[in-house]
Amino acid sequence: MIDAGKELQWAKDNIVDRGQFVDWVETGVGISIRTAQFYMAAARFAEANLDKAQSISLLTPTTLRLISAKNTPPDIRRAVLEKAESGELMSDDRVAAVVSGAGLARQLAMSREKRLKKGRGGREASQATILRRELELKRQEDERAERKRRAAATARVLIQEIGAGPIGRLLEFFDGEDGWLVRDALLDLIAPKQAVAS
Repeated sequence: MIDAGKELQWAKDNIVDRGQFVDWVETGVGISIRTAQFYMAAARFAEANLDKAQSISLLTPTTLRLISAKNTPPDIRRAVLEKAESGELMSDDRVAAVVSGAGLARQLAMSREKRLKKGRGGREASQATILRRELELKRQEDERAERKRRAAATARVLIQEIGAGPIGRLLEFFDGEDGWLVRDALLDLIAPKQAVAS
Protein backbone atom coordinates (compact mmCIF):
# COMPACT_ATOMS: atom_id res chain seq x y z
CA MET A 1 0.00 0.00 0.00
CA ILE A 2 2.78 2.43 0.91
CA ASP A 3 4.78 1.42 -2.18
CA ALA A 4 1.68 1.90 -4.33
CA GLY A 5 1.22 5.35 -2.79
CA LYS A 6 4.82 6.28 -3.62
CA GLU A 7 4.35 5.15 -7.21
CA LEU A 8 1.07 7.04 -7.55
CA GLN A 9 2.66 10.21 -6.16
CA TRP A 10 5.60 9.83 -8.54
CA ALA A 11 3.23 9.38 -11.48
CA LYS A 12 1.19 12.41 -10.42
CA ASP A 13 4.31 14.55 -10.12
CA ASN A 14 6.16 13.28 -13.20
CA ILE A 15 4.12 11.62 -15.92
CA VAL A 16 0.41 12.42 -15.70
CA ASP A 17 -0.65 15.72 -17.25
CA ARG A 18 -1.95 18.34 -14.84
CA GLY A 19 -5.71 17.94 -14.35
CA GLN A 20 -5.72 14.38 -15.72
CA PHE A 21 -4.70 12.49 -12.59
CA VAL A 22 -8.24 11.51 -11.49
CA ASP A 23 -9.10 10.09 -14.92
CA TRP A 24 -5.73 8.32 -15.15
CA VAL A 25 -6.16 6.72 -11.71
CA GLU A 26 -9.73 5.59 -12.25
CA THR A 27 -9.37 4.34 -15.82
CA GLY A 28 -5.68 3.57 -16.17
CA VAL A 29 -4.97 2.16 -12.73
CA GLY A 30 -8.48 0.96 -11.99
CA ILE A 31 -8.90 2.28 -8.45
CA SER A 32 -10.95 5.15 -7.09
CA ILE A 33 -9.36 8.54 -6.51
CA ARG A 34 -10.14 8.24 -2.78
CA THR A 35 -8.18 5.00 -2.60
CA ALA A 36 -5.30 6.61 -4.50
CA GLN A 37 -5.35 9.60 -2.13
CA PHE A 38 -5.31 7.25 0.85
CA TYR A 39 -2.32 5.36 -0.56
CA MET A 40 -0.44 8.59 -1.24
CA ALA A 41 -1.19 9.95 2.26
CA ALA A 42 0.04 6.68 3.77
CA ALA A 43 3.22 6.91 1.69
CA ARG A 44 3.84 10.51 2.81
CA PHE A 45 3.22 9.51 6.42
CA ALA A 46 5.65 6.58 6.15
CA GLU A 47 8.23 8.81 4.47
CA ALA A 48 7.95 11.38 7.25
CA ASN A 49 8.36 8.64 9.88
CA LEU A 50 11.15 6.50 8.45
CA ASP A 51 12.43 5.80 11.96
CA LYS A 52 9.07 4.12 12.72
CA ALA A 53 8.95 1.96 9.55
CA GLN A 54 8.80 -1.29 11.54
CA SER A 55 5.84 -0.05 13.62
CA ILE A 56 4.04 1.35 10.57
CA SER A 57 4.34 -2.01 8.81
CA LEU A 58 2.37 -3.62 11.67
CA LEU A 59 -0.64 -1.30 11.33
CA THR A 60 -3.84 -2.33 9.59
CA PRO A 61 -4.83 -0.32 6.50
CA THR A 62 -7.69 1.30 8.45
CA THR A 63 -5.44 2.40 11.31
CA LEU A 64 -2.86 3.67 8.85
CA ARG A 65 -5.57 5.68 7.05
CA LEU A 66 -6.77 7.17 10.33
CA ILE A 67 -3.39 8.24 11.66
CA SER A 68 -2.06 9.49 8.31
CA ALA A 69 -5.02 11.87 7.87
CA LYS A 70 -4.01 15.54 7.93
CA ASN A 71 -6.30 16.41 10.83
CA THR A 72 -5.09 13.65 13.17
CA PRO A 73 -3.19 15.29 16.02
CA PRO A 74 0.52 14.41 16.20
CA ASP A 75 0.23 13.15 19.79
CA ILE A 76 -2.31 10.53 18.69
CA ARG A 77 -0.04 9.44 15.83
CA ARG A 78 2.84 9.11 18.29
CA ALA A 79 0.75 7.14 20.80
CA VAL A 80 -0.47 4.64 18.17
CA LEU A 81 3.06 4.13 16.84
CA GLU A 82 4.53 3.78 20.35
CA LYS A 83 1.97 1.12 21.22
CA ALA A 84 2.75 -0.73 17.98
CA GLU A 85 6.47 -0.50 18.80
CA SER A 86 5.85 -2.11 22.17
CA GLY A 87 3.84 -4.89 20.52
CA GLU A 88 0.44 -3.61 21.61
CA LEU A 89 -1.63 -2.99 18.49
CA MET A 90 -4.74 -0.89 18.99
CA SER A 91 -7.89 -2.11 17.25
CA ASP A 92 -9.21 -0.07 14.33
CA ASP A 93 -12.29 0.78 16.40
CA ARG A 94 -10.16 2.05 19.29
CA VAL A 95 -8.00 4.20 17.00
CA ALA A 96 -11.14 5.58 15.34
CA ALA A 97 -12.61 6.41 18.75
CA VAL A 98 -9.44 8.18 19.87
CA VAL A 99 -9.17 10.15 16.62
CA SER A 100 -12.86 11.14 16.64
CA GLY A 101 -12.60 12.02 20.34
CA ALA A 102 -9.73 14.38 19.55
CA GLY A 103 -11.86 15.90 16.80
CA LEU A 104 -14.77 16.39 19.19
CA ALA A 105 -12.49 17.95 21.81
CA ARG A 106 -11.07 20.32 19.17
CA GLN A 107 -14.59 21.15 17.96
CA LEU A 108 -15.82 21.79 21.50
CA ALA A 109 -12.84 23.98 22.34
CA MET A 110 -13.17 26.05 19.17
CA SER A 111 -16.94 26.36 19.39
CA ARG A 112 -16.79 27.27 23.08
CA GLU A 113 -14.26 29.99 22.36
CA LYS A 114 -16.39 31.37 19.52
CA ARG A 115 -19.57 31.21 21.58
CA LEU A 116 -17.94 33.00 24.50
CA LYS A 117 -16.98 35.85 22.23
CA LYS A 118 -20.35 36.20 20.54
CA GLY A 119 -23.76 34.78 21.22
CA ARG A 120 -26.95 35.59 19.35
CA GLY A 121 -27.17 39.12 18.08
CA GLY A 122 -23.51 39.76 18.90
CA ARG A 123 -24.06 39.52 22.66
CA GLU A 124 -21.98 37.33 24.88
CA ALA A 125 -23.61 33.94 25.29
CA SER A 126 -24.58 32.92 28.80
CA GLN A 127 -22.84 30.05 30.53
CA ALA A 128 -26.14 28.12 30.50
CA THR A 129 -26.44 28.52 26.73
CA ILE A 130 -22.86 27.40 26.25
CA LEU A 131 -23.44 24.37 28.46
CA ARG A 132 -26.64 23.43 26.58
CA ARG A 133 -24.83 23.64 23.26
CA GLU A 134 -21.93 21.56 24.54
CA LEU A 135 -24.34 18.95 25.88
CA GLU A 136 -26.06 18.86 22.49
CA LEU A 137 -22.71 18.35 20.74
CA LYS A 138 -21.91 15.54 23.19
CA ARG A 139 -25.33 13.96 22.60
CA GLN A 140 -24.76 14.09 18.84
CA GLU A 141 -21.32 12.51 19.24
CA ASP A 142 -22.75 9.74 21.45
CA GLU A 143 -25.46 9.14 18.84
CA ARG A 144 -22.82 8.88 16.08
CA ALA A 145 -20.80 6.46 18.23
CA GLU A 146 -23.88 4.28 18.78
CA ARG A 147 -24.65 4.25 15.05
CA LYS A 148 -21.04 3.25 14.36
CA ARG A 149 -21.30 0.47 16.97
CA ARG A 150 -24.48 -0.86 15.35
CA ALA A 151 -22.91 -0.60 11.90
CA ALA A 152 -19.86 -2.55 13.11
CA ALA A 153 -22.12 -5.27 14.52
CA THR A 154 -24.02 -5.47 11.23
CA ALA A 155 -20.73 -5.63 9.32
CA ARG A 156 -19.57 -8.57 11.48
CA VAL A 157 -22.83 -10.43 10.75
CA LEU A 158 -22.46 -9.76 7.00
CA ILE A 159 -18.88 -11.00 6.98
CA GLN A 160 -19.93 -14.11 8.90
CA GLU A 161 -22.86 -14.79 6.55
CA ILE A 162 -21.29 -13.85 3.20
CA GLY A 163 -17.54 -13.94 3.78
CA ALA A 164 -14.84 -11.27 3.80
CA GLY A 165 -13.75 -11.81 0.18
CA PRO A 166 -17.13 -11.16 -1.47
CA ILE A 167 -17.77 -8.25 0.89
CA GLY A 168 -14.40 -6.73 -0.04
CA ARG A 169 -15.17 -7.01 -3.74
CA LEU A 170 -18.59 -5.49 -3.19
CA LEU A 171 -17.11 -2.56 -1.26
CA GLU A 172 -14.86 -1.75 -4.20
CA PHE A 173 -17.98 -0.88 -6.17
CA PHE A 174 -19.08 1.57 -3.48
CA ASP A 175 -15.67 3.25 -3.25
CA GLY A 176 -16.07 6.26 -5.49
CA GLU A 177 -18.28 9.13 -6.49
CA ASP A 178 -21.07 6.87 -7.72
CA GLY A 179 -21.01 4.47 -4.76
CA TRP A 180 -24.40 5.57 -3.47
CA LEU A 181 -25.86 5.33 -6.97
CA VAL A 182 -24.67 1.72 -7.17
CA ARG A 183 -26.21 1.05 -3.75
CA ASP A 184 -29.55 2.59 -4.80
CA ALA A 185 -29.56 0.61 -8.06
CA LEU A 186 -28.95 -2.62 -6.11
CA LEU A 187 -31.81 -1.79 -3.76
CA ASP A 188 -34.10 -1.11 -6.74
CA LEU A 189 -33.20 -4.50 -8.24
CA ILE A 190 -33.53 -6.43 -4.98
CA ALA A 191 -36.78 -4.84 -3.72
CA PRO A 192 -39.08 -6.27 -6.45
CA LYS A 193 -37.57 -9.74 -6.01
CA GLN A 194 -38.19 -9.66 -2.27
CA ALA A 195 -41.84 -8.68 -2.85
CA VAL A 196 -42.31 -11.63 -5.24
CA ALA A 197 -40.57 -14.02 -2.85
CA SER A 198 -42.91 -13.21 0.04
